[in-house]
Amino acid sequence: MVQALPEDVRDKVINAEAFDLSLFVPTFVTFPQEVVFFHFNPKRAEWPEAKDMSFTDPRVIHIFLEGYSGMFPMIEFSAFVRGVATAALIIKEQFQVKIALDKLTQVMLESATDMPARPALPEHLSKECLASVSNVVNCTEVFNWRRMLSFVYGIYWLAGLVVQTKPNKLQRDGLKHLSETADHFAKLGILPT
Repeated sequence: MVQALPEDVRDKVINAEAFDLSLFVPTFVTFPQEVVFFHFNPKRAEWPEAKDMSFTDPRVIHIFLEGYSGMFPMIEFSAFVRGVATAALIIKEQFQVKIALDKLTQVMLESATDMPARPALPEHLSKECLASVSNVVNCTEVFNWRRMLSFVYGIYWLAGLVVQTKPNKLQRDGLKHLSETADHFAKLGILPT
């Protein structure tokens, strides 16, 4: 399972002797075209810079405060929700993101007795996501991986509900902005405040 990680992080993860390494590796699935139901705010001038994006922004704080704060195996779900809320800053339907997050939580809770380690991520965004995973592993301490990876997974999970497999210009720009946000915080090794 660790083989799915980029080469630059594989050895680092193995050498860390972290508990159950397979749970650090994101699971990618094909998101059907009909899953895409959010839209980026077309006014790009209103998008905060990557370094200024935060789940505490008054426009999205409700997603975090009202989000499910339980723990799933190997994922810090509150950090995942912070990633979702942060990404929602440039989504037009910000208030509907909470509904999608609630549905995700319900599906995860109902998926038999074995809870998934983390939500599946969109396969067509795996390149960008794995680059952010590399930044987390290469730039932060092992004890911080769970929190930072959960945050990054939250950003890319929401991106999968916005960016189609063949994105238009706005979706490409939005994905670039979300990737820059994920990379910015992954390199810092801290969650936005």
